[in-house]
Amino acid sequence: VRFVVYVARAGAEAVGVDISSGMLAVARRRLRDNGLSDKVTLHHASVIEMDTLFEEDSFDVVTSTLVISELYPDQRRWALSEIRRVLKPHGTFVLAGEVLPERLLQRLFYLLLRLPLAFVTYVVAQASTKAASNISKELNQAGFEIINEKRSFLGSFLCTIML
Repeated sequence: VRFVVYVARAGAEAVGVDISSGMLAVARRRLRDNGLSDKVTLHHASVIEMDTLFEEDSFDVVTSTLVISELYPDQRRWALSEIRRVLKPHGTFVLAGEVLPERLLQRLFYLLLRLPLAFVTYVVAQASTKAASNISKELNQAGFEIINEKRSFLGSFLCTIML
C-alpha cells in the first residue's frame, strides 16, 4: 500500500491488484487521506486473473510483494509469464517475497521459526504460506534477467530487480 501511495505522489500512473478486500480498503483509505484517489486504479482480483485485466506491454514497472511466494509452483510459473507479458519491452520487475534459505543451517532454523506461524496462519485464515524455493531459476526460465538480488532474515526474504 505504501508503494502505491509513493508512486502516485511522485506523479506516476499506478495500478494495484489485491485479492484481499481488507487490503484494498486500507489502500483506498490511504489514497483518500493523501488526496490521491484519482491517481490510482485498484482491482479486487488475484494475480491469476491478470490475463483478464491487462493488455500486453501495459506497464513500465511491475512490483510483486508477498504474492509469488503464496502461489503453488504451477501458479507461480503462470503468474511470472503473465508479468512478463504485461511488461513493456525493457520494463522492470521488482519482486519481494518469502523464499527458502539456500544454506542448510539457515533453512533448518528458518523452518523451526516458521512452523508455529504457519500453524497459526492456517488456523486463523484456513490458508498456508509457501516459501518459494529456487525462485531465481524460475525467474530466469520466465525470461527475466536478474540485475540485483538481496536476501535478509536468514536468507528467507528476497528482493530482486529484473529486466
